Amino acid sequence: MISTGLNFTSKKILKFAIVLLGASLSISTILQVGKMSLAVMVFTLLPWFILAFVGVAIINSLGVIPSAVSGALKNISKFLMVAALAAIGMNTDFKEMKKSGINPMIHGFIISALVVVVALAVEYFLLHKLKNSIFSI
Repeated sequence: MISTGLNFTSKKILKFAIVLLGASLSISTILQVGKMSLAVMVFTLLPWFILAFVGVAIINSLGVIPSAVSGALKNISKFLMVAALAAIGMNTDFKEMKKSGINPMIHGFIISALVVVVALAVEYFLLHKLKNSIFSI
């Protein structure tokens, strides 16, 4: 449990350090170094599963994956999602949650609500922009 927290904290510190480093460099230096290290930064800072998700979504959207395979993978993903949630449930201790109090639950609710609001806002603006660009042709 402590190693997870340390890992999370070290990633946050690394991201903050990169921002501070960026603030201390000139634009030309950033562009010069950025060309060489962009791939390293992307694979270091982004979780691999997000890159895999985007890649597979693009491949599936192009129709490369047959619909039968896509359907089977969809069923497998549902099973794995249930298994992951079950594993989380087996590691949940209600006594510990009670000791933590209501603040972490409120925090989680606020974060979830913000994710929903941002997703709806992005969807609204993308659809609005898309609608305007289609009808302006």
